[in-house]
Amino acid sequence: DVCNWYGLTCNEEGRIQKIELDTNGLTGFLPPETAYLHESLNTIDLYNNLLHNKGDEGNSFLGELTNLEYLFIGSTSFEYDGVPTVLGRLTKLQELDFSYTLYFGALNGDTFASLSNLKYLVMDGNAYNSSLPEQLIQLPELEYLYSGFSFLEGDLEFIPRMPKIFELWIDDNPGIAGTLPTTIGQSSTLVSLSVTNCNLSGPIPSELGQLTDMVQMWLYDNSLTGTIPSELGHLIKMKTLNLQMNQLVGEMPANICGRRRPFGRLEELEADCDGEIICDETCCTCCGEQCIDL
Repeated sequence: DVCNWYGLTCNEEGRIQKIELDTNGLTGFLPPETAYLHESLNTIDLYNNLLHNKGDEGNSFLGELTNLEYLFIGSTSFEYDGVPTVLGRLTKLQELDFSYTLYFGALNGDTFASLSNLKYLVMDGNAYNSSLPEQLIQLPELEYLYSGFSFLEGDLEFIPRMPKIFELWIDDNPGIAGTLPTTIGQSSTLVSLSVTNCNLSGPIPSELGQLTDMVQMWLYDNSLTGTIPSELGHLIKMKTLNLQMNQLVGEMPANICGRRRPFGRLEELEADCDGEIICDETCCTCCGEQCIDL
């Protein structure tokens, strides 16, 4: 009875519903015959295995699995020129992870246009050499997007166009340049933002202070200039604020220091207080490059 096999779960009708074999040292490839399970299969989790599915032969059958809600093939050797557009047929997907695979090539908006139920997308560690397509940006249910170290390009003007974004981490993308847009204050759903080791420049906009649900924000290792706006002190839920390794100057605003525990929720406040930022140890918890675990 296959329903008793390791890593397989069946539904009430005795048909395979889930394949969960992450971190099992699997080799070879996921067979195209997996598509025969398209009526019942809603979960594939092959994360962190040595599987090598290459080109159309190794990827096109994924588009037949139209009842999938969860697909995790991160840290495998699934290989394709870009992200396979057939994934766009999986309109029931809620969570998708193809991080650190061999999906190298420009992002195609058609891949994402119909993924209207997608809430969670992990796509770090590939080489896209393109910007995020508008079809991805405007996904109506997308709350979590992770695309660090993926050779993304462009600026951050897209953030306010993400209807439900909750956590956005796009670190280690030197192709992301320009300023932090003032319109970011419109992103009222944003709670966690990480844009480190990119190529941001210009001032920190005071409009960030409008994001009253913000809990954690990492902006270190860019080329941000100017002073730290006191409006960041309006973020009463903030627990982590990391601004070091920039070109910021001046004094850490007193109302931000006032958010430090035990008076507020701020647990970690890091800036260039070993350089141009005036911030003593009663306020900043760490100073400069030493704060970053390289």
